[in-house]
Amino acid sequence: MKHAPRNRFTLIELLVVVSIIAILAGLLLPALHQARESGIRISCISNMKQFGNAYSMYLNDFKDYLPPSGKHPGGAVSDGKVWAERLKEYLSDTKSAEGTFNSPVFLCRKSRRTGSLQLMSYGQVVFLNDSQLRPIPMRNVKRPGKSAALVESHYPYDAEDNANRFSSARGYFQILSKDTITGRHAGIVPVLYLDWHAGTEKLSFLNATVTSMSSYAFWCYYY
Repeated sequence: MKHAPRNRFTLIELLVVVSIIAILAGLLLPALHQARESGIRISCISNMKQFGNAYSMYLNDFKDYLPPSGKHPGGAVSDGKVWAERLKEYLSDTKSAEGTFNSPVFLCRKSRRTGSLQLMSYGQVVFLNDSQLRPIPMRNVKRPGKSAALVESHYPYDAEDNANRFSSARGYFQILSKDTITGRHAGIVPVLYLDWHAGTEKLSFLNATVTSMSSYAFWCYYY
């Protein structure tokens, strides 16, 4: 007596297939997550490169003076605008009002916009001014390839959004302390240096040095 060919999975075969799929998913999902995280970090480094281009154009227009980190009473430029306001016109962001930043260059993809908050994912190093918060000329920078201009950041009073928040009272987005540095990218922090190349530093290094930042060339242009 002939039997019809079998065309159905047995329970054991089905369980084997499900187990193989689960194993493959377990192997692939971490790799996909890592690839996504790497892509976001690369996007932030790309943002830094665009900032570098903006700084270069700004220096050409303002007699080689850097944009100030904080609001200042006078100096080479004295309209009270800080670095982010000064650079946004070089980043195709000329229509937004003061204190707002519409260009995606200003925001890490891991930061979140919440309601009407104006967020900023990057901070200019506090020492890029003189003692009166006036801008400095590039000729004063001793080691531009070693000293930072921008570091990915957030402010402690906006930590839940994981990004910098514009404050008219403070008037700037500065790297001031450990609380203003963020490690969104698994402990790797995108950085723009004063020779306008973009790179990364370990969060552990930044946290260890920022508490005495005036002693390190990374934080201080005059070393």
